[in-house]
Amino acid sequence: MNETVDGSPAEQPLVTAAVLAYNRREPLRITLTKLRDELGWPAEKLEVIVVDNASTDGTSDMVRTEFPDARLIVSDVNTGISGWNRAFEAGAGDWFLVLDDDCYVTGDALTRAIDGAREHGADLVSFKVKSSDEEVHIFNEFYDTGLLAFWGCSALISRRAARELGGFDPGIFIWGHEAEFVARLLDRGWR
Repeated sequence: MNETVDGSPAEQPLVTAAVLAYNRREPLRITLTKLRDELGWPAEKLEVIVVDNASTDGTSDMVRTEFPDARLIVSDVNTGISGWNRAFEAGAGDWFLVLDDDCYVTGDALTRAIDGAREHGADLVSFKVKSSDEEVHIFNEFYDTGLLAFWGCSALISRRAARELGGFDPGIFIWGHEAEFVARLLDRGWR
């Protein structure tokens, strides 16, 4: 059981895993399998939403067939990173676990992220990212410098931040949305 900072039992919040997919059916299958089998989070406290950004490789069919408990939102056009906004609008979670179709979180990483967010009053937590060969990505070194950044492919965002900030800027198709989102978050005085 998780505990709060003062040692009392903490109720686990509902987490919406918001997975953005575009023509990467096989990596998405791995991501959804790991969410189901290796996340270390109670199934009744996890909602999975897959936003299919107009894939043409059978992604939606695979989700419907193999992961019937996942909620599927299919876009007619590829809207880039703002596709996550559809999951922010539809999700019921207290927290949004924002994932690309080829990224996943396992073990107690989610528990530690939520505990850390609670302890520090944060609305945004970023995970360090490893490549498929288990090498820690070179950009992770920036997390130890105090720079304000996060990985858009693997982050935890509070419902308050996702909803009140309006999600990611739809004017940014890909790359750079992290810095823009952090700027708006900090402008509100949030962490």
